[in-house]
Amino acid sequence: GREAVAPFLRLDANGAEAQGRNGLVAQPRTVAVGQPLTLTAWVRHAEPGTWLEWTKHQGPGEVTFSETELLVGEPEGSGTVNARFSEPGEYRLLVQAMNDPGSRSPTGGFEFLCCWTNGYVNVIVH
Repeated sequence: GREAVAPFLRLDANGAEAQGRNGLVAQPRTVAVGQPLTLTAWVRHAEPGTWLEWTKHQGPGEVTFSETELLVGEPEGSGTVNARFSEPGEYRLLVQAMNDPGSRSPTGGFEFLCCWTNGYVNVIVH
């Protein structure tokens, strides 16, 4: 049967890896208003099929993601999105990694699953 374990998550190429809801905080990023900020999440899980979902956790303006959800099909791999910010300030982005190979999309489903990993990216927008 499927192992009920959360995926491992990294947010920096050579950075720390974390697992579970306490998660990890990435190295801070800096970007100009309206410019795309590239965000990559690396995941590792015993089974293929890890969803990544990006949302704005805190911040003064709107954050637009090139994709809010993406699927990493391999047991170990990465997914990259771009984020744009509508106004200057300090933001905190949240990415959740959830292994659910049977699902087409995790939206609204996180509450029903035991196992996900949280990652946070602090962004200074100028």
